[in-house]
Amino acid sequence: MFQRRIGCFIFLIILMSASTASAGLILRFEAKKPTGESTHAVTFMLEGQKLRVEDSRGGTLIFDGGQQRLWTIDSEQKSYSEVSEADIARIKTMREKMKRRIEKQMERLPSEQQMELRGMLKQMAQGTAEPPRALTFKASGTKRKTKDGFSCSPFRVMEKGLPIEEICFIVWEKSGFSLKDFQAFDAYEQFLVKIGANTTGQNKIFFDLKQSPGIPAHVAVVSPGNRSGREQVLTLLKRKRIPEKKFMPPQGFQKKQTLTEPNQPGR
Repeated sequence: MFQRRIGCFIFLIILMSASTASAGLILRFEAKKPTGESTHAVTFMLEGQKLRVEDSRGGTLIFDGGQQRLWTIDSEQKSYSEVSEADIARIKTMREKMKRRIEKQMERLPSEQQMELRGMLKQMAQGTAEPPRALTFKASGTKRKTKDGFSCSPFRVMEKGLPIEEICFIVWEKSGFSLKDFQAFDAYEQFLVKIGANTTGQNKIFFDLKQSPGIPAHVAVVSPGNRSGREQVLTLLKRKRIPEKKFMPPQGFQKKQTLTEPNQPGR
């Protein structure tokens, strides 16, 4: 009887651990003006290598790392577009055709416009070659609690010796989360590199997290010498089992073609 109870107890522990491991992660950030007025909110849902991003201003992005598919959802038009690994060759061909068209146009344009087009060509050539930003973090105050109840530690974020942000981090050791919980960002960013998309700035979330002391609970953008006043606030952070349908285009929505050749209309 005692051995049977031990066996049952162990089984329950394994079951609970498996349930926790398979649970997803939901984060919501709210952007604010210098006046404190909220402008919009962005909700992230992550589970394994799957990612869903919802913007309160409209628009939803879904990525499935296992399938290597990226969908953008247009709820108003009840439609969606899709980019998959199979589209990579087409994307590269389209970029080459666009490059040749620009080079041909340059021959007939004034020097000033030629310079602008050369800048476009340079950006296309660089693609994703631009290295991610290297950040340093300096503790800048004592631990505090945000209005939404998150305990965090303030840091000043530096890039190339200049302050760019003041962030209050929920440090990894106290958060109950790890980088593994955010692997969907990594899978998404690697996919963008694969298809030749621009992955600078906001598309390097995972790389920034790898450098960071923890999860940002409050972000204040800093302009050289002073604060700009723009803020980003974490309002939701929790583990939750996310329905599978959240990581696929809604039923009944029409797929539209977006990868069209130059001078060809989209469908």
